Amino acid sequence: MTVVKEEKGQFILLDSQDPAVLVIATWPRLKRLWVYNEPDEYDDETVHTVYDLHPLVPRGRIRTRAKFSLERARYLRRKANREFAQLWDEYVEDLLAICRPRTALSKDVISLGEFLRRHESMILDQLEYWHGDIKVSAARRVLERMHMVADTYGLVIRRDAEKRTIAAICIILGLWSAAEHGVRPVYRPAPGAKQRSR
Repeated sequence: MTVVKEEKGQFILLDSQDPAVLVIATWPRLKRLWVYNEPDEYDDETVHTVYDLHPLVPRGRIRTRAKFSLERARYLRRKANREFAQLWDEYVEDLLAICRPRTALSKDVISLGEFLRRHESMILDQLEYWHGDIKVSAARRVLERMHMVADTYGLVIRRDAEKRTIAAICIILGLWSAAEHGVRPVYRPAPGAKQRSR
């Protein structure tokens, strides 16, 4: 269990044992979650109360830091978003491969939101045309989730990498649609089909 933010007296926790992954707790609840009662090895009636805390201090430079808020945590805790919360790390890893964290020195960059405003319709039109059987609303939801993750981590796209980002996101969505909806053979004859004579 990791505490990632305190806001208005409430703590946002990442807890891999909770189905929603994100937990919002008050200080009394956090203490109850945090406590560990350890029986004494020599006396069965004695119990030691332990608060096991490990502050983590990064040794190197931090590439990016999540900006969680109560609003985002509540959104991710909704039952409809549980799958998204459980896949959060996968979204982060994929986006870190195509985006970069915004810094004070960042120049000529755009947010993923601005990128999607410019290119989302074209990407979804092409995906629907080439696959044929996808639900555009489901593909749009994948892009919306990417947008939320990118905003949480302050990830941006270099303007000179827009074409590369279009290609990367198209490949991710192509793999997603193939995994979700399957694909027919491409550039090879179907089994039992007659070959053209040359």
